[in-house]
Amino acid sequence: MAFGAKKTTEQLILESDQADLSKAGYAPDLSYTALDEESDTFTVTVDRVHFRQPLEVVLAVLEANGYAANFENLLSCFDTMVHSVRIRANERSSGDLLSARSFIPCISFQLPSKNKVGFLLKKFYAEIEAYELDIARLRAGEQDEAGNKKQTREQMKRDLERLQNENARLQANIARLTEQLAHAMKSQAHVTKALESNNIIPPQLKPVLVREISLQERTITLKAGRTSYVLPIFFLQTMPKIGDPCFLNIKDDQIIDAYFYENPGVEFQKDMAEVLHVEGDSCKLRDSQRQIHIWTVKNPQEAEVFTRLRRGSKVILSSMDGVLVKLSLVVDQSTGYWTHIVQEKQTTFQLEMERKSDPDALPNFDGKD
Repeated sequence: MAFGAKKTTEQLILESDQADLSKAGYAPDLSYTALDEESDTFTVTVDRVHFRQPLEVVLAVLEANGYAANFENLLSCFDTMVHSVRIRANERSSGDLLSARSFIPCISFQLPSKNKVGFLLKKFYAEIEAYELDIARLRAGEQDEAGNKKQTREQMKRDLERLQNENARLQANIARLTEQLAHAMKSQAHVTKALESNNIIPPQLKPVLVREISLQERTITLKAGRTSYVLPIFFLQTMPKIGDPCFLNIKDDQIIDAYFYENPGVEFQKDMAEVLHVEGDSCKLRDSQRQIHIWTVKNPQEAEVFTRLRRGSKVILSSMDGVLVKLSLVVDQSTGYWTHIVQEKQTTFQLEMERKSDPDALPNFDGKD
């Protein structure tokens, strides 16, 4: 060694205030792998782990040192992991900051220790404790899987009886009103033809034909001559077919209702469901088969019903060919349904009163306005 040359030292630096790297150059000859047995700190220079995931490196170190490769030990290592550097510097006098001449980047972390619990490990323990409390509550029968308080067998029995009674009452009303409507609609086709030919149909009723049905968009397209109308399936009690005639009730360029008078239409497949979550213009539903559905509003009529949905609300899902096309609140079913029936009955009754004016006349469904 030349006279007056400074002695050098090689050290691992774990914190930025332990050395000055401003004048240091990269030194690949500092490459190494080491385990400090005093602090249980493992260090490897990055040139030895190029293109390897940190998780892969930690797993290899744990297995090599006899630790179980479990989630707890992994989090313990990641809690202490730091990007360190190994430097070569002149030996310093007491109190002087090391001025590095060269360096190489490293990865350092401590092996698991029961005496050290870092941030990640604390969160892990807290989550495990919360899961154990939830499992204990479920086992005790206090809550169901959704976190709601379970109903007793007696409560469910009372709810079932109440719904059965309500269903019987509604079925009786349906039968009574259907009989009245069938009587009022007898010979209705001749009535409408006669009234249209004699300009007796009220001006707000527009004769149209079904031209297109879109189950995905939940709409049907109706056409009168060159004019087309898009009707939400929300208005319908049954599904019409392509070519079915219809009267549209239009007020201020807005569709109020639709009356399909020649064919009864196809009944929707209906199922009860419960609202699990409402956010924005979408909601999460669970039907009687415990299948989950996501419903997104597609028109203003659905949006009006949507504003009244709450977690736990009971709804009726209507589907056609396996596609959900209509959603209605159970509490709204009787009001909306019977309003439609009464309006249709009143209209057809008014038309029948004029039936004898010209029974042989045909309605204008030839594609002209």
